[in-house]
Amino acid sequence: MKDSQRLTYRPWKRSDVDTMVELKNDPMVLRGLGLDGKTFTHDNAKDVIRGVKTKSSVIGQDFAVCLKSTKEIIGEVSVVYDPQKKVNISGAIWIAQKYQGQGYGREVLRARNEYCFNELGLDTVNTSCLSDNRPSRNMQKKLGFRVFDVKDWEHNGKKNVKLVRARLTKRDYQKHEGALG
Repeated sequence: MKDSQRLTYRPWKRSDVDTMVELKNDPMVLRGLGLDGKTFTHDNAKDVIRGVKTKSSVIGQDFAVCLKSTKEIIGEVSVVYDPQKKVNISGAIWIAQKYQGQGYGREVLRARNEYCFNELGLDTVNTSCLSDNRPSRNMQKKLGFRVFDVKDWEHNGKKNVKLVRARLTKRDYQKHEGALG
């Protein structure tokens, strides 16, 4: 991924394990990742850094999100895609709580969109968030995503929230980014 205005994106390193565990164990991050009530372990972090290998054509990539000014890791962006179908299947963006509300999430999502469309050559980018995550839903809408599915999402054995799935086509991305200048 190409750097954005204030952020750099790089693959996670083995030396990042402790930082990843600390940041991902924030209850709000865990909830947003659908891991409510669970603990993100050092083994989980090592698996992310090693990368998930599958027999299918699906490829997953995880990047640390770092401040350009200090190189501090403040979050993660991931892309899971099928190059044969030219579609982003899923992915996650999370920003550490102390950096939320400063436009970093939007900057990361824009960079991910650019990466998916311009570098990977995908035709569609999908994203999702929990229905009560208003900041994420608003950010997706501002960047041109359109809701295409809402379904029950199970948290701690209860279907107490909805998962909102949204899509951005390459055509809509080009129109939207062109309008932004």
